[in-house]
Amino acid sequence: MYKWPNISQNMTLDVYASCIAGPHYFWCQHTNTEGLDKVSSLANEAAQHMISPEHFEPGVPCLALFSEDNQWYRAQITGKADKTVHVLFVDYGNECDVEKKDVRLLPENLLEMAPQAFLCRLDGFTESSGSWDEKVYDEFYNLIVDKPLKVTVVAMGNYSENTVPQHTVTTEFDKIVVNTVIQKYWKSFSGEHSGDVVAQTKTSTQDFQTSNNKHYLDVSTYKQPELFRSKTEMVYASCISEPKFFWCQFANTEDLCEVSQLAQEAGKAQQDATFLQSLGPGSHCLALFPDDKLWYRALVIQKDDKTLHILFVDYGNESDVDIQNTRPLPQNLLEKVPQAFLCRLIGFDESKGSWDDQAYDFFYKLLIDKPLKLTVFSVESHSEILVPQYAVEVECEGVSINASLQHYWKPL
Repeated sequence: MYKWPNISQNMTLDVYASCIAGPHYFWCQHTNTEGLDKVSSLANEAAQHMISPEHFEPGVPCLALFSEDNQWYRAQITGKADKTVHVLFVDYGNECDVEKKDVRLLPENLLEMAPQAFLCRLDGFTESSGSWDEKVYDEFYNLIVDKPLKVTVVAMGNYSENTVPQHTVTTEFDKIVVNTVIQKYWKSFSGEHSGDVVAQTKTSTQDFQTSNNKHYLDVSTYKQPELFRSKTEMVYASCISEPKFFWCQFANTEDLCEVSQLAQEAGKAQQDATFLQSLGPGSHCLALFPDDKLWYRALVIQKDDKTLHILFVDYGNESDVDIQNTRPLPQNLLEKVPQAFLCRLIGFDESKGSWDDQAYDFFYKLLIDKPLKLTVFSVESHSEILVPQYAVEVECEGVSINASLQHYWKPL
């Protein structure tokens, strides 16, 4: 096991935040990167010996190849699947899935060196006694990202999900106490209560309504993708509207191909007049996409006499289709998770600013047809189409899309 940093109570440290999920979970690195540079150099020299299959178990330290930069980093296995393991990069705090062939044995000299990142949570906010307003995640991220910070350790414990030490801290930058600044977003259970917005959002059942051309839909019948805070996913943007509304698909398209094949088979079914009569806003169905004449899973948004306006749940795009070009959705397809998920860039609160008109084309060109690294910070239900919407940071070829868009953001 790793020898975690010797950080004691009342110690004050100069750090940068290396991975930010929220006030209750963020990782820091020392501003002095001498140790980190040494570890990085040794890790890339040492990545030689494969790990035997019986060692692919949670808690095992290893070296793992990070696909974005093709470099080796120290890691700890936190979960496993048939061909992959889920790892925590202990010198940074981020997580991702790595193919087992890209995992190596960790030599003793690297095991003895303390991890260069340490897990923190803000002091003064106990989740058993309150919860955060969803606006806190953008605010907290903007307060600490890329800033020199001073953290003072108040208490120490272990994080329950991955058994690494977690430090309860007060955090300052430029003599501003972050704990105090975000106090306004904390809701004590003794007062106004809001649920934990970091947990996977379950969409509540609501009737379809139309107000100001907004669509309120219940899509809770579909299982939702498993996306977790601070976990890195490789994705492509499948439908791009703007920084606050874009859809992504996983780069691994194995499940998408299976869904597509099943949809073509199910689309061969005979038309059912009773089914057509039952279709309405919020209904699930198969629909024929007019551009390629293939069948796709869909959700009805609006219904006219002979036309449906639908959302294709595996891609995120919308279209008008002839009602005759729909079929019932079989149970095996209803049970499969939608292959696209709705996102927004974290760090841009539209109650506090707006986008320059040039932002939209720039954002589209940054994302389109490119492999993207996506990290989830929080999740909430979208206000117009009630599907989970993930607040994310996106990187492309090592460049932060969130940072690139700052040039086009106009604070009020």
